[in-house]
Amino acid sequence: GPCGTCAVRHLSPLEAAGVSVVSVRDTAAAIIRVRNPNPAYGARDFVYELVFRDEGNREIARVSDHSFIYAGEQKEFVAIIPSLDARLIRGTPEISFQNPLWRAAEEFPRPAYQLRDQRTEALSTGENAASGIFVNTNSFLLPLVEIGAALYDASGALQSLSETAIRDIKPFEERFF
Repeated sequence: GPCGTCAVRHLSPLEAAGVSVVSVRDTAAAIIRVRNPNPAYGARDFVYELVFRDEGNREIARVSDHSFIYAGEQKEFVAIIPSLDARLIRGTPEISFQNPLWRAAEEFPRPAYQLRDQRTEALSTGENAASGIFVNTNSFLLPLVEIGAALYDASGALQSLSETAIRDIKPFEERFF
């Protein structure tokens, strides 16, 4: 077959599958949906950039950060933008992806895990909280796991987003979040 470097040159770019924004404690939070159309390659790292506009179509914020995506995956993840008031945003933010660090699926496999006892509860502050148990079903340590929760109302409208990170989850360990 073709050499690895040659194959990388012919990969399809990451695709934006949507961005939704919600206000969380006067801060903007976005749920980003990205699709990797490449079944044999994942991006161990890539840069994403969001551009937010106001009602006059003026740019009010530009935020960039890093993420990753496995081979053939469609992924949703949460981005919290503390410097931006979500009430000022109009329209859907523009999203772009740069500098994917492509790796063959064998070199960047998706780790196995389980989520159990997932719950949401209304807090006395009027906010909602998500919790559950994350289980590392691998025989190796997971140094960092980011868990995002999107809460929708009965009509399917996005109401709230939250994100938490748990570190150094040992093989077969269960951890509350």
